[in-house]
Amino acid sequence: MKAEKEVFVTVYDADNAYNTVVKEVENWHRRASMRRSLNPFKWRRPIFAVRMAIRPKLYRVLDRDVGIVEFELTPIDSGGTSVKVSYSPGNSLRIMEFKSKLPVKSSPYTSKVCPSCKRGHPPSYTHCPYYGVALT
Repeated sequence: MKAEKEVFVTVYDADNAYNTVVKEVENWHRRASMRRSLNPFKWRRPIFAVRMAIRPKLYRVLDRDVGIVEFELTPIDSGGTSVKVSYSPGNSLRIMEFKSKLPVKSSPYTSKVCPSCKRGHPPSYTHCPYYGVALT
């Protein structure tokens, strides 16, 4: 299964961004546990497992039903934190909801957008590295 990737910048510093990620994953776990408890035929192994946690740089979790989500956080000199999220396609709605809750600021790194995948790319790129399409 091909992983999706997104990069965005939040106004939070790295510690606050990391704490926000951890809280959001705990919410995902709680909601998934509630749904799973309603199904008496589903085997009761743990749903979520933290695969790696390096505060405040990396947080990787495995949702056994949907796949892996990895958050890489990088402080930015001008303030804020760059958040790179790699996730299995089944997690796209979760990531979209998470992103909508964060105070995201525009990034100087994403001035060109791919018309196919809608990802932002640095101004120096002429073509999308994922689809090979000319950037607009």
